[in-house]
Amino acid sequence: MAIIDPVYLCLPYDINPANLFDIGRMLRNVSDVCRDAGATPILVHHLKKGIANPYVPGQLEDIGWAGFQEFFRQWMLINRREPYEVGSGLHRLWFSTGGSAGHSSLLGLDIFEGIYDPSGASPRVWDVTTLKPHEVNRASEDRREEAKEAKAEFRVRTRLDRNRRKIIDVMVGQPNGHTLSSLADQARMSRQRASEAIESRVEDGQLIACKVVKGKNKRELDGYQLANDDDGEFNPDRLTRIACPSGSNVKKKLAH
Repeated sequence: MAIIDPVYLCLPYDINPANLFDIGRMLRNVSDVCRDAGATPILVHHLKKGIANPYVPGQLEDIGWAGFQEFFRQWMLINRREPYEVGSGLHRLWFSTGGSAGHSSLLGLDIFEGIYDPSGASPRVWDVTTLKPHEVNRASEDRREEAKEAKAEFRVRTRLDRNRRKIIDVMVGQPNGHTLSSLADQARMSRQRASEAIESRVEDGQLIACKVVKGKNKRELDGYQLANDDDGEFNPDRLTRIACPSGSNVKKKLAH
C-alpha cells in the first residue's frame, strides 16, 4: 500500500491541474509504479470548494480538479453534513464509499475529539459513532425541532420579562393598587399578557392581591398592589428577572 497525502503537494510543476490529459497521464504513471512494486496506490485528495450544498453526501464528481473522478476506480469520500460549531469538538460528517465493482455504502459519522484544555485536565479523545442515513435524518430533524422550541421559549421568556417590568412601572406610585384591566390598559398590553405578568409577579412575592375601590358608588373590585418590605415601603431592589419559564404556562420556578 502506497499512500500519497495530499496529492496536490506531489504534482510536478509542469502539470496543469485543469487539464484532463495531464492529470490522466500523471495518475497512470503513479498507478503503474505502485502496481509494479506490488502496492495499492491510495491518493488523498480534496473535494471542490463552492459546491452548491456542501452538507449533502459527497459524490465522485465533487472531487477537485480534472481527471481524478475519471481515473479513480474505488473511493471513500468524507465531508461535513453540518457546519462545525467552534469549541464543541464534535464533527458531524458523511462517509460515502463506492467503486467500479458495484459496491457502495453511506454512513453518518459523529466524531468527538474532545475540547482543547491547555492545563491537560481534560485529555483529547477520539470517539466515533456511526449512523445509518435514516438515523442521521431523524437526529437532524430532532435537533431542528429542539432549536425551534428553544427559540420560541426564548421569545416567550423575553416577552414575559418585558411585560413584568411594564407592570411594575405602572404600579410604582399607586399604593391603592390597580385592577387587571386598568393595568393592561396603562401598560398597553392585552389582558392575557398582563395577567401572565401579574401572576408571575405574585408568585415571586412582588405583587399581592387586594381590593380596589372604583367609581362613585365605591365598588370594590379585585386588584393588585405592590408588596412592601418590613418597613412598609416598596423596595425596587427586590425586583428579579425571570430565570427559565417553559412554554406558555407562567407558573414556573423563578430565580431570586
